[in-house]
Amino acid sequence: MTRILLLLIYMLATVHGYCFNNRTEDSLENVIFNEIEQVLHHKSFEKVRLLKNKYFNINLLNYEKNLHIINNYKFHSARIAIKKSLIQDHNYPGSFLVNIISKEDTIIYYTLSNTDLKTADSFYNTQAMSVLMEAYNNFYPGKLSLSEVIAGDIFIYGNDCGMSGALWPERIIIEEAIKTSDTSMLNQWLSSPYYEKKVYAYEALKRLENKGLTLSVSQSRVLRMLESCNEKIKICGGCIVDDQTVKYTIETMVPD
Repeated sequence: MTRILLLLIYMLATVHGYCFNNRTEDSLENVIFNEIEQVLHHKSFEKVRLLKNKYFNINLLNYEKNLHIINNYKFHSARIAIKKSLIQDHNYPGSFLVNIISKEDTIIYYTLSNTDLKTADSFYNTQAMSVLMEAYNNFYPGKLSLSEVIAGDIFIYGNDCGMSGALWPERIIIEEAIKTSDTSMLNQWLSSPYYEKKVYAYEALKRLENKGLTLSVSQSRVLRMLESCNEKIKICGGCIVDDQTVKYTIETMVPD
């Protein structure tokens, strides 16, 4: 998937003229441009996979993020730098940020941002995205926020991490929500696309349930899903940030 994302940014950057200057009719850049243009027209990851074996020389610069949203919908994000060896002059373009939502093989949404984080290109399949939103909003107690999906935030589940022993900001927020029985806020976190926030909300709702709170049908449905969920989250309970499954994290929670 990493290579797929990296090639896509190469394709998008090439299509919109960010980097490969002075193309001639028979130049390699022009050949790649024409083939990539056809691939993008189909919005297909599989077609990208087939093409990347012919033309591929891009390296990951900073990070790559993959997130399962619901059913067969996934979010992918990567910041990519194009290798200087591909550039014909000294106008090095730096890096680009690409955000993609796909359903199985089909790309239904993407944004491409330049080094100033200004959106340079975008695609939005209204019908497919509406189906995604409806499926998500019918399953969770809250609504899916597209801006939260593409924000690229990093969350860690736990109490504290490191020598200082300072609590995670999320831990402080969730403890306050438990103290005030703020189920509205907990529904927002339970409906977050980020599984770390879902797990915080799971813990809080279970603790409140032990104190007499009656869970709603949608809350109970999501909690049951999380109990068998094998998506990985970032956790820290000491000095090392690690990945572990949602299911294992819930199984090893200490009862309140």
